[in-house]
Amino acid sequence: MIWEKLSRPWQICVEQAWEAYCAGSTPIGAVVTDSDGNVLSVGRNRIYENSSSIIEHLFGMPLAHAEMNAFLSLDYSGEFNPQSAILYTTSEPCPLCIGGFFMAGFGELRYASRDPWYGSVQNLQGNPFHRLKEARVVGPQDPNFEHLIISWLLEYKLSITAANLKHVLETWKSAFPVAYEDGMRVFQQGMLQSLRQENVSAQEFMDQFEGILTSM
Repeated sequence: MIWEKLSRPWQICVEQAWEAYCAGSTPIGAVVTDSDGNVLSVGRNRIYENSSSIIEHLFGMPLAHAEMNAFLSLDYSGEFNPQSAILYTTSEPCPLCIGGFFMAGFGELRYASRDPWYGSVQNLQGNPFHRLKEARVVGPQDPNFEHLIISWLLEYKLSITAANLKHVLETWKSAFPVAYEDGMRVFQQGMLQSLRQENVSAQEFMDQFEGILTSM
């Protein structure tokens, strides 16, 4: 099972993404660790939420991305060294979040799935200013994990009726046709909605969703 193969930071990312999805926001989760893998902060997408129990979190606004909330939850005082910090995120960061990663001076980025529409890792080499700092970037390492994340994101996007998503979905369909079809079938059959209503854990969600995708 995919879940059992994930390191703890990745598991927490999925837990955060599942919380976001269950709250009606985009299923993206992020974690910041030190070089030894100790978790320093977590964050999730809260764009469509009206409140947060943590005062530092952004919510109910277009800037309330998972990575931004992870950045804001960090304690920048004391011995924190951004150069030794690692950002984990379930999806390739957008321009906003890749900018935050760069400006904070983090040493490493790891993302589980590509994003053909918002993904902006290439911006790290966009101009001389960006090239002043060297950051290690590690893209998707597990194709099965990436397929699950992308299918999940597409199921969520298909559930949103915003007219401006037409070109977004076309781009995703062109880049990941198999994941698009899987996301479409899952959306049409309401499978993930059922899991959300059952209030299952992130691990249970992952295990069941993996089984659903395998059986397609």
